[in-house]
Amino acid sequence: MTAQPERIALDALTSDALDQLYERAERLHRSRNRWADHAGRLQDRALTAEARVRELEAALNRVRALADIAPTGAQGPTFAAINLAIQNNLPTT
Repeated sequence: MTAQPERIALDALTSDALDQLYERAERLHRSRNRWADHAGRLQDRALTAEARVRELEAALNRVRALADIAPTGAQGPTFAAINLAIQNNLPTT
């Protein structure tokens, strides 16, 4: 954290000192805006990642359901066939 500048009495405030205060306020405002933008981008990325996790969980649940209903004998579909059906949203039964 930066040290606070020494306070200037209002009667002693010069035009140059006032300009410096306005410049400092503007720099702080720009910095705050950059951090707010960065936080917004991070939030967007987190929401995108959460949506992708939900998609992957749903796909995993479909694979588990197929594994539960797939025949186990030589007559049943192969894992490759089931996988291809899942990738193409085709019925597997």
